[in-house]
Amino acid sequence: KCELILRIKPEEDSGAWCCLGLKYGALLEEVPELLKAADMAGLKVTGVSFHIGSGGADSRAYHSAILLAKTVFETVSQLGMS
Repeated sequence: KCELILRIKPEEDSGAWCCLGLKYGALLEEVPELLKAADMAGLKVTGVSFHIGSGGADSRAYHSAILLAKTVFETVSQLGMS
């Protein structure tokens, strides 16, 4: 009865002093295969997370990451997994 959260890698550098968000997470092109693997294992992906970096002040990085998270949810729907 485990549920998963998929961490995505943001596309933009936020200008943060510590950009761990660029180090960890799935790239957009990896998302469909990860979702399919979770589904085949009987696991449900219920959320998306990202980290743009500590001290990031560029709002464009947040906007971009939120749009990327939306794309993950759209991919779930397109794969018939919602």
